Amino acid sequence: MEIEGEDKLVIFQPLVGIGDMIWHKPWIDELISRNNVILAVKKSSQSHHLFSDTLSHDNFFFIDRNVRGSKGTHDGLFGKLKMALDLKRINAQRALILHHSQSYYWMAKTAGIKKIGGFGFGRQNYSGHTLPASDRDNHSLEKMAKFWEINGWKQPNRKWQITIDQKDREAAKSWLKDNGLKPDNFIVLGIGAMHQERIWPAERFANLIEELRNKRPDLIPVLMGGPIEKPIAEKIQSQVGGNPVTEIFLPFNQAMAALSFAKSYVGNDTSLLNLSGVLGVPSLGLFSQSKPLTYVETIHHLDVIEEQDYGKSNIILSYKVADVFNWIDRNF
Repeated sequence: MEIEGEDKLVIFQPLVGIGDMIWHKPWIDELISRNNVILAVKKSSQSHHLFSDTLSHDNFFFIDRNVRGSKGTHDGLFGKLKMALDLKRINAQRALILHHSQSYYWMAKTAGIKKIGGFGFGRQNYSGHTLPASDRDNHSLEKMAKFWEINGWKQPNRKWQITIDQKDREAAKSWLKDNGLKPDNFIVLGIGAMHQERIWPAERFANLIEELRNKRPDLIPVLMGGPIEKPIAEKIQSQVGGNPVTEIFLPFNQAMAALSFAKSYVGNDTSLLNLSGVLGVPSLGLFSQSKPLTYVETIHHLDVIEEQDYGKSNIILSYKVADVFNWIDRNF
């Protein structure tokens, strides 16, 4: 399958997370620069913000199926048929499926798309070379690099770049000012994660906040997360006395802009960590269930967990408040 062409190319990347999309971004950016692309994604990945500088809203196809356990209009047999019909209206001639599911292959086929490439994992019905089945559980970064290699395509420059809309930057600056903050005088604490085992305890975040307030009053801690993580913020607030911590629970585009102004990010291994790293914010990830990812030089980790211990229950408790505070104090 050709990596470049004038005909329309629909790219499927149906994972739900922001971090998932960030890991794929340099390769998709390369495809966008060389093709007329429609990006088929789930809205939860926030791709319409991450690619806002290179794709217009009309260049997105939103997949409405299996979003963190919730069924959508593209789920089930009739949902798949609806998705195929929706795809048919795009009138794409090529498809590239960056995922293991055969469902997307058959939906693309039913939509009349002739050339369909993708990970495939050893299946023979794809255009171009597929990944071997043994690679299915590898990290997205590894799969993307190998998929490009086995198809003989030149690897893109692995430069992660996200352009924030100027209106969002100004709105974030205004919000920061209204809350007593300014660029580079605050540290974002990423308090949530999709899985409980990845979440540093609320009491340790509260103790870190007290350490910062007592020993580094020039660095203001703020809490950041998604709407479902507000209970964690409330628990932290209940343990820091009568002086509440500023919280950033803004719409994603404004939260991303606010994050870009932070002095640092410190927190759980989650989408915010990946986002802050690619935005150029020095970031400390409290990795626990997977080995540290340092694909950009701004993401850091502490050597407190043995390699064979990643993934164990409660291993995140290995990160002590003193270790995290010392990293902040040394670097800023």
